[in-house]
Amino acid sequence: MMRCRSSIAALIFSLGVLSTELHAQTSYRLTLIETDPPSDQTVFATDLSDKGLVVGLSDANIIANRHAFAWRHGHYRDLHGLLPPTALISTASGTNNRADIVGMYFDGARESNFSFLLRHRRFVLIETTVGTGGVSVSAEDINNRRQVTGETFDFGRPRGFVWDRGRVTILPAFTDTGNVTVMEINDHGVVVGTVDDAVGGDFVISAVIWRNGQPLDLGLPPGWLGARGNAINNLGQVVGNLIGANRGGAFLWQRGDINELPTLDGALASGALDINDRGEIVGTTGFAAAPFAVATLWDDEGIHDLNDLISRDDPLQPFVTLLVAQLSNDRGRIVARGTDSRQPDRTATYLLTPQR
Repeated sequence: MMRCRSSIAALIFSLGVLSTELHAQTSYRLTLIETDPPSDQTVFATDLSDKGLVVGLSDANIIANRHAFAWRHGHYRDLHGLLPPTALISTASGTNNRADIVGMYFDGARESNFSFLLRHRRFVLIETTVGTGGVSVSAEDINNRRQVTGETFDFGRPRGFVWDRGRVTILPAFTDTGNVTVMEINDHGVVVGTVDDAVGGDFVISAVIWRNGQPLDLGLPPGWLGARGNAINNLGQVVGNLIGANRGGAFLWQRGDINELPTLDGALASGALDINDRGEIVGTTGFAAAPFAVATLWDDEGIHDLNDLISRDDPLQPFVTLLVAQLSNDRGRIVARGTDSRQPDRTATYLLTPQR
């Protein structure tokens, strides 16, 4: 289910190694995700449920004004009012098919970060250590079993956790010096993320999954130096980014094997951000010349520039260029960021709905 979340900043582009001719049979229609009433605020999506619920943060470019939001079928809701009155800023980071929402807020009275679960609009504080009140806890995702995953800093450095109705399991690194970044949890309770650690004098970045609280390094394709895990589906397939010497790429891990994903013709780089249970992968591709990046889809037909798949009769199609596809659900809907030529200095968030 999630998160684009912060993984966009982690993309490191690489030389493309393969191109695939487009043979897509599906086209998409665009819907702008915006505040209600419409405003100049920047809306950034972090998760997308199978029922079309989008969550994230508004006014993303101005930290002091950030508010958690939920959006569905064109209806926008500011969630900040459901949080404690001392909350100054907030973000929503994950949701599930029950419309539960998790996120984080900064408490001005206690000057620390706290994480929350909104269940039927009821506020629940997510705590990882008894007596701390959940200080320095960053909830990232929630599955359909209402298990929450994220990071806690109660141990002096980032550690992953799974919170299950108040019971907490800490997700360790491979050593006592490793830092954990968590991205998603699937409905089987398997978590994906990254471990950064210094091993033998070298700084190692490893894509990792945690099963039953134990980490498994997903390994690397030949020629790569590190990897970051971004998303996992209910089949256990994982996607993420590969890190090399002045290059980067996208990978798919399944059944114990990790492989680099193909790139568009002429690409300088690629990154994979999400995968649904249909095996469709979304992300971005970078180029040396304009357009410098395009939203990208990998499916059973090959690899596609999503801009080529927007319906020609869509009124937004002549103006919008999609730069990065962040999220995908099991109904084939996609959330992507892009620009509108009528407002070239601003990026916006769009929902892509498949047309059969």
